[in-house]
This record gives sequence, structure tokens and C-alpha cells, in this order.
Amino acid sequence: MINWRVHKIINFGEQHRYQGEFAHVSFHDFYGRQYTIDYDNHWIGCLENGRLSWTAGRSRVAEDIKHFTLNLTEPKYVSGAQDGSVIIAGERYIYRVFAEQQRTEVVLDKDELGMADIGNCVYDDDSNIWINEVTGCRVWQLDYYGRVLHRLGQGKPGFQLEDADYDQVAFNWIYDLRKGTDGNIYVLDSKNYAVRMIDINRRVVKLVSGTGRSGYSGDGGNALDATYGGNEGTHFDGPWALSLDEENNIFIGDTQNHVVRMIHRGTNTISTIAGDSSITSQSPNNPHETDLFKLKLNLICSMNYHKNRLFIPEWEGDLVVLEKNLTMVGRL
Repeated sequence: MINWRVHKIINFGEQHRYQGEFAHVSFHDFYGRQYTIDYDNHWIGCLENGRLSWTAGRSRVAEDIKHFTLNLTEPKYVSGAQDGSVIIAGERYIYRVFAEQQRTEVVLDKDELGMADIGNCVYDDDSNIWINEVTGCRVWQLDYYGRVLHRLGQGKPGFQLEDADYDQVAFNWIYDLRKGTDGNIYVLDSKNYAVRMIDINRRVVKLVSGTGRSGYSGDGGNALDATYGGNEGTHFDGPWALSLDEENNIFIGDTQNHVVRMIHRGTNTISTIAGDSSITSQSPNNPHETDLFKLKLNLICSMNYHKNRLFIPEWEGDLVVLEKNLTMVGRL
């Protein structure tokens, strides 16, 4: 059993900036470097020792910081490769940045490929790139250079409880995807209220969690029987965020239920590890709050796990960082 504690809570302002320095959505690359994303102002930045070392986007963020000018709008995700490069998912383009070599390149143009939109982009163990379309209900596998290898999904909503081959599988609005330590790709099939796994070697998609129906149930039981929050009145229904740790435990930002759920891969059981499903206030969290189940997680988005810490951006402004209580874990 894994125990968690609140490591840090940062309250951001309306511009999602903390003391004018960095934006609240946070990712880490292959080598552990941290990146921050300013979705509304169209830039990303690399953080070293809590300060920006370089930025990329349409306009320079600060005069004294190295900047790569890109036609980047609404950046969403950053992923790193073993060669030290990072790829950035924007509204239309995916860019690759080689910061040390001071060069950039376009990996793909979604309009040229006929994608409806771009969600996340991640490298797999062979440096192929996986991309999810959100409204397009498809997952793409491309090689390192952006050449299409596979397209999964029908381009329209669908769902299967059983295993599905690459050419048969159907999804319904995919908000996130991530690589597991097992080398497979995990997909947040959001409007199906489900988590699914792309088994790269077998070329099949398997259901990991969810029933296809919304709700808030299943804690303590098999993740296949779990339900996730739904709100038919919102445009982006279902859970918004997905992440995995080094043991392949899965974290789901159950956005409409305002909680973080965890699938324990050793037992495939699911539990709520943080948040309060009954919240009605959109006020910021108390930065000194220590009770995991009093955290106000109004709109969880773009979670990231790195070195025993789970970074939980809350779209209204806070960044909540949880930490594994390793002392407690060692006693169990």
C-alpha cells in the first residue's frame, strides 16, 4: 500500500503565473528536467533550480533568457527523448526542440495529416511518437521523423469492453495518453469514462478500468468495475488527466468528481487518494492544508508524476504536489 502526503500547494493568479515567473502546468522530460506551460500566452519554458533557463513560443518571455521563436499556439504537453530533445504539442503543430544545439524542427502539421486536433504527444521506448486526437477519437503512432505508422480509432465515438485490434478499436474523446514503464501506451478514453492500454507488441487495445458509464464508484474493488465522473452539461466531459509512476501504478484526474484516483497495478484495485467530491467552492486551497481529502480540486488537468511526487494542476489556479510517504511505506 502507498501512502501519500501533501508536499506543496502553490496558489497562482488569474494568469496562472506564480510571482510573475512561471506557469502552473508542469512536466518532466526523460532526464528529469522540468518544464512549465503557459497555455493562454502560448509559450513553454524549461525550469532549472526553480527559474527559467530557456523558453519557446511566439514571443520572448524575458530579455535575459534564451528563446526559440516558434509559431506555437495553445501548448498542451511536453515529452522528452533519450537524445535530449523535447517535443511540444501545440494547437496545429508538434515541434521538436534541441536546446543544447539551439535548433528546432517541425515534426508534424495536423492539417496536412488530416487530424481533427492534437492532444498529448509522447515517445515510446523505440522513440516513436504517439499522439491522441481529442474530438477526432483517434490515436496515431508516428516514427521519430513524423511518418505515420498506425492510426487507431474510427474517427467517431465508439467503445469496446473486450480487447480490440488496431483496425477495430474505437474511442470517444481522448484527453490524455502516457507511456507506462512496461513500454505500452495508456489512453484516457474520457467520454467513455475509461482507461485503456495499447499493447504495442500484440497490437491490441485492452480495457484497464471503467464500464463505459459515468459515476463515482469502485473504490476498494477491481478497477474494471470503477466509474468516473460525468457532467453532460460541460463540453469536456469525463476525466481530464492521466499519469503513471515507476511501478506502473496509474493516476486518473477524475475531474468531474474533483478527486484523484489511483489504480494499484499489483492488485488492479482502485482508490481515491486525494480530493473532496462534495466541494462547491472554487476558492483557492489553503497553502498550509495537509488533509488529502480536504483539497479543493475543482478542475484537475495535465497531471505529471516524477520521483515520488504527483503534480496536480487545478485549472482554476492552484498547483498541488503530493509526495509518497516513503517512511510510512517502509513500515508496511
